[in-house]
Formats: sequence, C-alpha cells, structure tokens
Amino acid sequence: MKEYILCAAIHYPNNLSSDILSYQPKNISTGFVVCGHRHHQIIQLCSHVMDYRLEEKDIEGFLTSKNRFVTRNEAFNIAHNAGQIRGAMFDRDELYSKDLY
Repeated sequence: MKEYILCAAIHYPNNLSSDILSYQPKNISTGFVVCGHRHHQIIQLCSHVMDYRLEEKDIEGFLTSKNRFVTRNEAFNIAHNAGQIRGAMFDRDELYSKDLY
C-alpha cells in the first residue's frame, strides 16, 4: 500500500516528563508527537493544555499512513507521489496542510 499523509503533526523532541510514551510514531524515540488538522491548532492546544510554547528545536511535519513522523520536505514528496496535493504548480518543496485540505 502506498504511503500517504494523514494529518499535520509537531515533534517536540524533549520529553516534558520522565514517562515513556507509548503509541508514538514508530520512528520517534525521544519526546512526543502531537497531531491535528493544522499546525496552528496543535500549537494552540499545547499552549493551553501544557502551557508550552513552540521552540526552535520543535519540528513541524506530518504523520503518515505508515505511522511515521516526517518533515515538511519529506511530506511534500510523499503527498505528491500519492496524488494528494491540490493545485498544479509549487515554487517550494515543503508541504503545508493547506496544500492537502
């Protein structure tokens, strides 16, 4: 089955607790990943629920159908190959959730 993009996600590489988090994307071994419809919704959720602000080390990306967290660049290639990107021309090689839905 061809891999495709499921939703926006942000990888917060520094775990805010000492707990080992299960059910994370299979390629994430540190920190945690939060998923949502759009990146700004994830940022808002984390700021309200955990009083956490997005930092430079945090990575905006996407979750795939194969339970992997991928960067915007890798997500662009996956979405393009899966026929998910709306519109014909792009002057960038990064995926944004507005490109999908």
